[in-house]
Amino acid sequence: MSTLLAELENAGLVTTFEWDDEPETIRAQLEGLSSFPGDMSWDSYADFVEDVEDYDDAERVEQFLGLVGKHSLEAGTATVSVDTGNDAYAIGFAPKHSQQLKKAMRWITVVRRDTFT
Repeated sequence: MSTLLAELENAGLVTTFEWDDEPETIRAQLEGLSSFPGDMSWDSYADFVEDVEDYDDAERVEQFLGLVGKHSLEAGTATVSVDTGNDAYAIGFAPKHSQQLKKAMRWITVVRRDTFT
């Protein structure tokens, strides 16, 4: 893990996880971030778990990140991914209209509308 990612993680701004981690574990990590949108809905999570039951690990994580991105945007927060340079993910949140997010757009990916891009 790069020094930048380690610092972001230590500051509670991003969490890192592997492509094959369980969505419930990832959810707990995301909820622990200081930037987690407190009013983000998990109402559709139980349906999600049923829908992806037969998916492989990578597909399950990508679908989960799409769900997170959709619901965080509804709460006024962008879900952001920092490139880790490997198969791991580094995910955090930023207010979707913040100046910092606009400046950083060329280095980060925004997870939005059920699509991890």
